[in-house]
Amino acid sequence: MHINRVGLSISTSFRMGDFAVLFLAGAIAEGWDNDARAMLLQMQQTQLKELASKHTLVSLMTDYLTRYPLNQGRFFTQGEWKSRLRDHVAWGDKQTLDKITDGHLRTMFTGKSSDIMKSSFTMEDKPDKKLRQQIFSFALKTEKTDLAGVCEENVEKWAGQNSVLPDMESLDPSMVF
Repeated sequence: MHINRVGLSISTSFRMGDFAVLFLAGAIAEGWDNDARAMLLQMQQTQLKELASKHTLVSLMTDYLTRYPLNQGRFFTQGEWKSRLRDHVAWGDKQTLDKITDGHLRTMFTGKSSDIMKSSFTMEDKPDKKLRQQIFSFALKTEKTDLAGVCEENVEKWAGQNSVLPDMESLDPSMVF
């Protein structure tokens, strides 16, 4: 029977959404949905780290922040970050230079791929009233800040916003699958 016919309404932002929904539906039926959400969030963090490790901008930003540690946590406009990163690219590396564009940085800082940057760095953004644009800061994550609070915060956020738990007393677990 289809999940919607038994009153489950589950949505997810995971890359393997079909798996996540099926996994969570089974967990809800068996009563271990909080553990399942935590497992899915841990899997999502692992996927983001794997994507980030292969991403040119993440590598370049990591190298830049390592070489210039005083710029960690400092706010710059997107254009200033672009200039700093382009200046940091190895001489003759046209392929990397071609990737450091306004559009690419916009996507990585505020768009669909910002989760990769947020999983790789301590990232903040805020409006600059004087410049009338967003400014961004990045800092390398330490082992402690890498996972501290992120999982708990995401579990609460995800559990509260992205899934509607059914009335467990009225749910017939045999009808879920």
